[in-house]
Amino acid sequence: MPHPTVNSRRAAPGRGAMLIPILVLAATRAPAQDATPTHRLEEIIVTSTRIERNLRQVPAAASVIDEATIQLGRQQLGLDESLNRVPGLFMQNRYNFAQDLRIAIRGFGARANFGIRGVKILVDGIPETLPDGQGQVDNIDLGAIGQVEVLRGPSSSMYGNASGGVIAITSEAGPEEPFAELRVAGGAWDYQKLQLKAGGRSDSADYFVSLSDTRLDGFREQSATVNTQLTGRARFDLGNDRSLLAALHLTDQPIADDAGAVTAQIALDNPRAAWPANINFNAGEALKQSRIGLVYSMPLGDGHAISARNYYVWREFSNSLPFANSGIVEFDRFFAGGGFSYSYDGELFDLPHRLIVGIDYD
Repeated sequence: MPHPTVNSRRAAPGRGAMLIPILVLAATRAPAQDATPTHRLEEIIVTSTRIERNLRQVPAAASVIDEATIQLGRQQLGLDESLNRVPGLFMQNRYNFAQDLRIAIRGFGARANFGIRGVKILVDGIPETLPDGQGQVDNIDLGAIGQVEVLRGPSSSMYGNASGGVIAITSEAGPEEPFAELRVAGGAWDYQKLQLKAGGRSDSADYFVSLSDTRLDGFREQSATVNTQLTGRARFDLGNDRSLLAALHLTDQPIADDAGAVTAQIALDNPRAAWPANINFNAGEALKQSRIGLVYSMPLGDGHAISARNYYVWREFSNSLPFANSGIVEFDRFFAGGGFSYSYDGELFDLPHRLIVGIDYD
């Protein structure tokens, strides 16, 4: 009887000993994984700080949303679809196209009754925020956006009275290989979107153009919208590191109905109901806007460069309010503006630095 007992005790260490070569084998094979090919991520360049640099080198609260996040798997009805994960950013009036999307950054803009105030909106370097401080994003084609940068905090004071934040939108650029793309989307509440876009690049220029038509009846009564947009941009290489960017955008939004606010009891009885006065007076707005902008950049020698921009906006707006007498608002406006900046890259006390001086007039 003692003999099998001794053998069983010897067997236990043997099983434990078998783990040693297995662990050693795993340790010796692990370094082989370092030989697998690595993939370098594409650099994320931020320009909203007026200094073009890598995102990880920006000494400010900045977020960058790429093209795939904005366009893929989205209805493209509102900018909030792709910006809802940006910290410090609050959005309201979703799918009420007559009230426009309200945006607040760290509390700035929260007091606006409608639209966007206290936050600067830029598209391809051209202000979408009007000179009176009012901004809107309904006339931005979400299917033509290549990148969105959100700048929060005091760094946004570089854009004047927009001390709350900056939303800088960059349209798609023409790729190396020419392309044409058709997007057809549909959904509940008679949602329809058709979009045709194309782009490419030649020896001295890249170009991109997009035409889209969006229609939606809406979940509630008196909440339909129709919006047709044309977006185009072209960047010309003028040689010697000089470039000219031309951007064009046309918006025709003949229908943007306003369902209005209802009482709690009406909402319980019929969640799809609109305020009766809004139906009686056909409350809503119509908009036509044309915007064209030019941005010219050129170097002035070793480390010196200048950039100049100008833009023109024609805006026709009409609004039907849900009450008699003075319930109609109509105006035609023309906006223009420009800017100039000078930059110098050099060394100060053997440390690299960049100086930028500029002026904007809107």
